[in-house]
Amino acid sequence: MIVQVHGFDWTIYAERVMPAFARWLIDKDETAIYQLFERTRCSLEEQFLPEPMQRLRVWRRASTFVDALPRGPHSRREYVKLCSAEQFTLRKRRERANGTQRTGIPAPRGRSC
Repeated sequence: MIVQVHGFDWTIYAERVMPAFARWLIDKDETAIYQLFERTRCSLEEQFLPEPMQRLRVWRRASTFVDALPRGPHSRREYVKLCSAEQFTLRKRRERANGTQRTGIPAPRGRSC
């Protein structure tokens, strides 16, 4: 029997993950978020992809996606809301309660880990 226990650490999410996303989306500084990504199972598994598939790696596609996002003042305000753990959680709860699922950002295509 295999038992997996998954936990969610709000403090890590609010103090490390979301600020790293903010620096990436708002300031175009991917240093912190990339360091977090490197420690994921997805990143570790992708190290074993054959050379022809390296262009399909998640980080490369995510980085290309973020580089293509709009950068105007309205977009910046939305990214600030999106990268606030508290505001994002409240927004998602409201959407779930209303039966709507709207983020304004298209869902990524292709494989995910």
